[in-house]
Amino acid sequence: MHIFIDESGNFVRSKHRNDSVSTVGALVVPDKKMADLDKLYGRLRTSLPKEKGEVKGKLLNESEVQKVCKILKMLGCIFNVVATDVNSQSENEVADHMAEQVTLLTANITAQHNPNLVRDVEKLKLQLEKMSPQLYIQSIGLTTLVYDVFQKCSLYFALRSPKELGQYHWIIDGKGRDGNTNWENWWSSVIMAFLESSALKKPFVVADSGDYSAHDRFLKKPSEYKSQVLGLNKDKRHLELNMIIKEDFRFSSNPEFGLELVDILTNTIRRSMRGNFKKSGWKNLRELMIDFQS
Repeated sequence: MHIFIDESGNFVRSKHRNDSVSTVGALVVPDKKMADLDKLYGRLRTSLPKEKGEVKGKLLNESEVQKVCKILKMLGCIFNVVATDVNSQSENEVADHMAEQVTLLTANITAQHNPNLVRDVEKLKLQLEKMSPQLYIQSIGLTTLVYDVFQKCSLYFALRSPKELGQYHWIIDGKGRDGNTNWENWWSSVIMAFLESSALKKPFVVADSGDYSAHDRFLKKPSEYKSQVLGLNKDKRHLELNMIIKEDFRFSSNPEFGLELVDILTNTIRRSMRGNFKKSGWKNLRELMIDFQS
């Protein structure tokens, strides 16, 4: 499967009503439908409004979003979104949450660890301490989104199209024009620690009747470090999240159909939550989303 990710909003507090709402979304396209997506969206794209040659969600009206959703539903695509109203959290709450994560980054590092590892983790910790609340909130939203996408899609495809679980292609809208930004590099480095911690607290749900055989190649025995820190049985194979996320993972600042589409959907959610988009524009988007309660 191909997972395209983008955000909408600034993740900052605002004095203006609803301006503090921000979203980060993921569009999941089955691998077997990528060619059809290029063909169908490419045809529709010629009639959509553009900015410097690129389709932007903020420019589309309700009717145009309906047409986009119709194509995505036809192809069996899935959309997932995480939204936040920054005004609903105090600055102290955000600061406390950041401080907790700073502590957790080095909680299991000891003098017995490789000096290079210790140095790298300390560097990540320092970056987090200096990070703006805006980027920190966005990083939490993005990490939560990746966890949710894997959970929902593994269940969905295990019951419908198991082969899609064999490969995960992650493409995130990049902001750096000459390489990744410092924040993108930092998030790429710490996401596995955050995801493994989340999975430990809230294990992924599996379907008894699901076919997860495509996941077999991601099953590995944990390292001595992981078995100690995460409490895993070192003699048993476990799902290696690092392979699932990092095997094919990139930030892209180039125009791509998948990134344009997820920008449209993510922006639609934000505009709707702010009261700037009619129901006729967002109602079809619900048909792309999985209602999952764990």
